[in-house]
Amino acid sequence: MAEVIQCPSCHKKLRVPENLIGKNVKCPSCGSTFLAEAGEEDLPTAPVIEERPAPSPQRRRPPVEEEYEE
Repeated sequence: MAEVIQCPSCHKKLRVPENLIGKNVKCPSCGSTFLAEAGEEDLPTAPVIEERPAPSPQRRRPPVEEEYEE
């Protein structure tokens, strides 16, 4: 069952899956990131976007130089 919480920035009511309670989430309306805490009431609302850490940059291998025999 989803919890209903309110974005602290834009005050829009959002439906958040229980597995995201206690985690940082992103409001789909204003883009604000905040900690999802146990909700207020059951109302039809917009779904929330889970905030995920940015992927770490991948290291590139230096180009392989081919050796030619003459």
